[in-house]
Amino acid sequence: MTDFTAGLTDRESHVAASAALASFRRTTPPAPTAGQGLL
Repeated sequence: MTDFTAGLTDRESHVAASAALASFRRTTPPAPTAGQGLL
């Protein structure tokens, strides 16, 4: 995974990652195991 948070503060990185993950979850069917789709 590329480091798309380069240059951001820790807080901004966390917000960006949370938003990306939320978007991913909304557009992906539930996985049998947590995090399966992220590996």
